[in-house]
Amino acid sequence: MFRGVRTISFDRRIKTDQLADLSFILFFADALVRRMFAGFFGSSALISMIGMLIPYVPLFIIFIRNPRKYIKLDFILLYVGVIVFFAITLLFHPEYEYHYLRSEYGIWDHVLKPYRGIYAYLFIRLIGEPDRILKDMRISGWIMMVYFVYRILKGEWFVVGARGITSNASYSVAFGYEVLPFALTFLFSALTEKNNTFFLAAVADIIMILVGGSRGPILFIGLFVVLYVFLYMSNTKKKRMIIPLVIIGAGLMYAFYEPILYFAMSLLEKYNLSSRFIRMLLAGTINADSGRTSIWKAALEMIRSNPFGYGAMGSRHVIANYVYAGYPHSIILEFLIDYGVFIGGFLLFAMFGYAFSILFSKDKKEWRDVFLPFFCSGCGMFISLTYWSRPEFWACLALGVCCSRDIKKKRKLTDLAKKQQCEAG
Repeated sequence: MFRGVRTISFDRRIKTDQLADLSFILFFADALVRRMFAGFFGSSALISMIGMLIPYVPLFIIFIRNPRKYIKLDFILLYVGVIVFFAITLLFHPEYEYHYLRSEYGIWDHVLKPYRGIYAYLFIRLIGEPDRILKDMRISGWIMMVYFVYRILKGEWFVVGARGITSNASYSVAFGYEVLPFALTFLFSALTEKNNTFFLAAVADIIMILVGGSRGPILFIGLFVVLYVFLYMSNTKKKRMIIPLVIIGAGLMYAFYEPILYFAMSLLEKYNLSSRFIRMLLAGTINADSGRTSIWKAALEMIRSNPFGYGAMGSRHVIANYVYAGYPHSIILEFLIDYGVFIGGFLLFAMFGYAFSILFSKDKKEWRDVFLPFFCSGCGMFISLTYWSRPEFWACLALGVCCSRDIKKKRKLTDLAKKQQCEAG
């Protein structure tokens, strides 16, 4: 009788965990889910909202079935805290209302929409196991590859310009950074599991970044490779082998730089494709700052004028004069503007300090495995994007919480085992 009861309970738990995995996968593959839903039912505001909420259907079921396990109090506190932060800021700065309520880059569009970055915190905490998170990210990556190929073949990159005018461009900054976490997840899995299928998926994603994205993500793929070699290749002989290979490869690229790039461009043009990254390399404009110098100067002037901070999205009313999005394209500057030099500086120090402890501490290695791809993707916020909307930022926060709780739990179990040994002895 008792065996039967255990079996029912075990099956129920497995099914609930599978629903959690499904919810996670659908959230990170949300762009394709919404596109397909709109294709079937149209693109009205109601249909669009229903499409956004699809990942939350299995989430709602597991909340009902096991609220104690799956309702995360820390996410609720975080979410309420963000809303309160915006409310208090608006109370003291009513002039922010336009930037808060505008249809693009406002609070709803960039922070609270059901597919925006803050909810990545919830879905990471929902799973709470590094191996499962990596596996689910790979599944989302396979699903999203269909969407990425569709975007590449369609070749339409609608972007909002510096003055708020929507136009069709030859590339999309957002697209490259959207592909990046999946590319790095596949690349990490390929390197650690020696899996050729994952390697091919990583290469496909990187090619799509080159074709449809900006130059920024390429920099952070390089960062990922450097950190991976440093963190995971403990064998000094292998490292010694890699160094000359990299030098030889760099030498060949330098010697045959232009022929290789022209060949790549001609190959892409045969399929009616292009690559802004390669064009900029050939034109010698890869170091162009795209207006960031003036944006960063304006942000630094804001910090000097008021080191105590401007509140939530506090840069928008000034930086919008330089770029329509209104954010300073630097997480460091944005934190110092939003929270002030003292609080913002402390938060940055604490976040990056704990990030490096996950990357370099031996007792956190299993969390490092899933943290590294998200961290390198999130480093894009040093030169672009805004932390308010990016899933990598909120995912890294959630991974830090998961890691901290896991370490505390293991220490308690270790202390309990030692105590029991002492009592037995």
